[in-house]
Order: sequence, then C-alpha cells, then structure tokens
Amino acid sequence: MLGFLDGYLPKQKRTAEMRASYLLKSIQKQGIGRELFKRFYQCIDVEKYDALTLEVFDQNPSRYFYEKLGATLVQVEDAENYGDGLKICHYQWKI
Repeated sequence: MLGFLDGYLPKQKRTAEMRASYLLKSIQKQGIGRELFKRFYQCIDVEKYDALTLEVFDQNPSRYFYEKLGATLVQVEDAENYGDGLKICHYQWKI
C-alpha cells in the first residue's frame, strides 16, 4: 500500500469527516494526495452535507497541504493529553 484516505459520511449528521490521509514520502508531491482528496470530495452528496471537517495536530506539516486544498482553520485547541505543547487544528471546507 502506498497511501490511503479515510473518510466518514454519517447518515444522521450534515457534516462529513476526513479522518486520516497518508502517503509514503516517496510518492508525495506528485498530485496523488490531491487526487485522493478530489475523489473523496466527489463522494460527498451536496444535498446531504454542508461541510467537510478534519482535525490535525498543529505540528503536522501536512496541515498546510489541507490549506492549499481550500480548508479553513476554524478552531485550535489544546491537546496536552497527547503531549506537551500540542494543539489540534480543526479545519473545514464548506460544501
């Protein structure tokens, strides 16, 4: 496996979730992550969902990739239970 994207489209909520995405370093920066995201985004039924959300640690450099994909940072909260000084960034795409 070279990578994956894990998403969740709940039936009872109007917000879809991107739970995780990962690509091996050797295949990054080739448009594959962008294509994975695009295909997941196309699965989101605009009649049922208003937004797509994602949570990522503030020290994870991939957060800038999500910003390039149009995500908006909507909240930052402490995540001290995961390690000193860590924060979780909450991103959202409007659908």
